Amino acid sequence: MKRFRFSLETVLKVRRQVEELRHRELPVAQGARDRALQALGGLENSLRLLLAQRAGERQGRLNLAEEAWHLDRHQGLLSSIGQARRTLAEREKDLDLARQKAVEAARERPVLEKLEEKQLQEHQ
Repeated sequence: MKRFRFSLETVLKVRRQVEELRHRELPVAQGARDRALQALGGLENSLRLLLAQRAGERQGRLNLAEEAWHLDRHQGLLSSIGQARRTLAEREKDLDLARQKAVEAARERPVLEKLEEKQLQEHQ
């Protein structure tokens, strides 16, 4: 009897490699999202500290140079927070896409494996 050879063995091998790749991409996307979330948290914490510091320093006297510095710092932090939120949203989308690709890759392989099993049974 001839040795069994699955007709789509190469396709199955490629599907397995793609699935493995997709599963390796997922933690990378999660790490990028986590770093973006951490950066946003740090900026928001800096803003809270700046506001608390400024509230504690005001005691009747007004120093325009200090006020201007705090205003510039406040506006800079708000701008950075806005950018960090946009970056976080992008990383969330990247993570969702990586999850979808991993799920899709995991669905394709079993179909081919089932076909291989069926062809093997027919061969025997």
